Amino acid sequence: MDLTKGLICNLTNEKADFTESCEDYSVNEAISSQVEQQELETKLLNNTASKEKRFLNFIIDYIVRFILITVINILLMFILVNSLLQNQLFVYLVAYVTTTLYYLLFEFYTGKTIGKLITKTIVVDENGNKPSFNSILWRTLSRLIPFDGLSFLGSSSGWHDNLSKTLVINSSKKSN
Repeated sequence: MDLTKGLICNLTNEKADFTESCEDYSVNEAISSQVEQQELETKLLNNTASKEKRFLNFIIDYIVRFILITVINILLMFILVNSLLQNQLFVYLVAYVTTTLYYLLFEFYTGKTIGKLITKTIVVDENGNKPSFNSILWRTLSRLIPFDGLSFLGSSSGWHDNLSKTLVINSSKKSN
């Protein structure tokens, strides 16, 4: 197997044309596996969600998180002493915990947040499979890095994708 030419005949050292049978043909498993991996990577990259969909995911998830954080703060206002909610650090803590749980639970259990559900996209690992809990945890924690959203300006994937080794693909075309 030659990655540039394709299957090579051991007898002629030329590209196999399969017009005659070749009794000496044997599959090189290492190269075959390498070719399959390259085909999978190409298929996933061709199915990667567009920047526009990713931005729409961000906006929708931002609105959902804002609503969740607001509802949680209102509920806490009835449960806790009102002065605690006037502490800006506590409000930030509620926001970070809510954001972390939102992404961690939704993406681990379903592969989708509300935004991804609406835009028909899904999170997968580099092999197109459901990501592990650790990958989703890294993905979620990476979102808390300041300016993570700006990491999309130079490429089609953000820091939270690269650090967790995950992709967001169109789920309507996903085929494993």
